[in-house]
Amino acid sequence: MIRRFFNQYISPKKKLLTLESYLDERMKAVSPRPEFVNQLREKIIGKQKKSIFSFRALKKENYLIVFGIIASIGLVMIAGIRAITTILGALGVLQVSKQSTRKRVQMRHTPAV
Repeated sequence: MIRRFFNQYISPKKKLLTLESYLDERMKAVSPRPEFVNQLREKIIGKQKKSIFSFRALKKENYLIVFGIIASIGLVMIAGIRAITTILGALGVLQVSKQSTRKRVQMRHTPAV
C-alpha cells in the first residue's frame, strides 16, 4: 500500500496530507499508566518529601546555601553601617556630638567653687 502510494505522481502537499491522514487512522494516542508516570517522575526529580507548610523540604546542601545567604546579608549590613559612620565622621557630624558629650561630662566632674 505504501509503495503504491509513493509510486503515484501526486503533488507534495496532497501526498503529505494523505500520508498524515493514513498515519492518523493507523496510530491512536495512548495515555500512559499513572504508575508509570509516578515512577518516571521519581527517577527524574527524586522522591518528594512531605512538608508541614506545603513547600518542598530542603536538602542538606540547601542548608549551606541558606546559611551563606544570611551571612552575606549580615556582612553587607555591617559594611553599610561602617560606611555611613565613616561618611558622617568625615563630614564632622559625629565630632560635634562627641565634643558636646565631653563638655557635659567635664561639667559634671568639675568641683564647685
